[in-house]
Amino acid sequence: MATYEEVIDRKLLEDILITIDKTNPKYELNFCYVDELNMVSTNTRALTVAEHGLKIEKPFFLERILIEKATKERKAAYFSISPSKITAYDKELYEIITFSVETPSYNTNEFKYPDYKRIFPEEWKTKISFVDYSQINGIFAVHKVDINPAWIPKTRCGYIKINEKNLPAMVENADHKIKTLIMPIIDRFKEFDENGYI
Repeated sequence: MATYEEVIDRKLLEDILITIDKTNPKYELNFCYVDELNMVSTNTRALTVAEHGLKIEKPFFLERILIEKATKERKAAYFSISPSKITAYDKELYEIITFSVETPSYNTNEFKYPDYKRIFPEEWKTKISFVDYSQINGIFAVHKVDINPAWIPKTRCGYIKINEKNLPAMVENADHKIKTLIMPIIDRFKEFDENGYI
């Protein structure tokens, strides 16, 4: 049986999975990056950062396939994570199943993940609260920010932060410490890189 200090909520894994890439030539973007404070994923069009609250001593990468398998476990409410393993727990924190990778075919020591902390704007011109997921698209439309709905997390309530319609906008979850920064659809396509967005 686990304790709440050893696990993360299901919502964190579900939101992280949305923006992990699948076929990016920068192979590390096909993984979730976990450091001392956050779990991070990006597909260069959107970036998700979730505070995990765990005791992580050394950053590591977590395979997308493990997260996919874990989130398909319907009875799982919480998870513990490590570089090659995810264990699912029920609402009472009893172990259900463990998903693991015995022989990884990659060398994560060669990975260079983007400096995600530099990508987030320090200030926002507009901050709008919402109390239902169905309001998000409408808020973006009113402010003429064209966002691909595929990258919007299923967030019950929170905040939308906007600067200009051609700059990244953010969806912030009010119930969990999860932020998703999304590139708008504009004429000149932009992507996140190690130094921010270009």
